[in-house]
Formats: sequence, structure tokens, C-alpha cells
Amino acid sequence: MKYREFAILLALVALLALVGWTLAACNDINSGRDSDWNDWSLDGGGGAAPADSGDDDDDDSATGCDTTVEPTWATFGQCFVESYCTRCHTSGSGSAPFALDTYEAVHQRAAAVAADVEAGRMPPSAPLPADAEITQWLAWIEAGLPQ
Repeated sequence: MKYREFAILLALVALLALVGWTLAACNDINSGRDSDWNDWSLDGGGGAAPADSGDDDDDDSATGCDTTVEPTWATFGQCFVESYCTRCHTSGSGSAPFALDTYEAVHQRAAAVAADVEAGRMPPSAPLPADAEITQWLAWIEAGLPQ
């Protein structure tokens, strides 16, 4: 009887560890945020801007989204989302609690996404957007997310 109880306890601990690891993968744990993503605002993000790595050539950016054009969904937004968001925020198979794989989905959660990107909470791991890409992303959102 003791062996069975130990086995059940061990299985529960393993399950909890797996759940914790999955949530941490998309930086959901310890973010200090409510789970209601729709209530966030651009100025409610708190936290500081992402720290500069001191690397002026931004080698950590793997995409090269064009930051020289007027930002629209077609010229910049879609590239940014596909490069930095959809590995977790994908309909049906993503590990995040919501998808960001369409213009409509990004538009619906724009304030929360802007706050998380600006504060450096998203994306949680490499590849990371270059400073110029973050600036362009925030400018696109502030401009009303033109298509």
C-alpha cells in the first residue's frame, strides 16, 4: 500500500513539474499579471524596457523585419508576429493561452502585447527582436495597427 501511494505522489510531482515548465516556456509564471489578457493597457505594463545587451549590431535578431518602412500589418506587423510570437501563440497547437497568428487576434490583444514586448517579458527566449524592431512594433500599435 505504501508503494502505491508513493508512486501516485511521484506521478503528481512529475505532472506539476511538466505543467510548470510548459508555462515558464512562454513566461506565464511570475509575470505578476492577471490571466485576463483583455484588461491590460499600454501604460499598465509596469516594469522597465528591455535591457540593452550592449551589442550594438543586434545579432540576436534572426528575422530582419524591415524597420525602414511605414509600419503596417503587411509591411512589418506580420513579419514580427511570425518571427517572435507564433512559436507559442498559434491556434490549436500553441503552448500559450491564446493565439496571435492573425491580424484580428493581434488587434484584439494589442495593448497587452505592446506592454509585454516593451517590458521585455515577450518573447521569452531567442530569437529576440532587435531594438529597432521593438520600436517599430510599438509605433505600429500606437498608430492604430494599420493593415
